[in-house]
Amino acid sequence: MPAKFQDIITAFEFANTNGDMGEFRAFVCKQTGNIFYQRLHGRGRVQRRTAR
Repeated sequence: MPAKFQDIITAFEFANTNGDMGEFRAFVCKQTGNIFYQRLHGRGRVQRRTAR
C-alpha cells in the first residue's frame, strides 16, 4: 500500500526537527508504505515508532 503524501510530509517534518532531544530520522518502506520514526538519544539509545 503506498504511503499517503501527508504521511510523508509528517515524516519529513519529524526528521527535520532540530532540538536538544537527539537526532530524528524517518524511513518509508518501499514495499509496504509504512513509515518508521526513530529518535536517537545521547547515549545511542533508539526509540522507534511505526505509523499505521
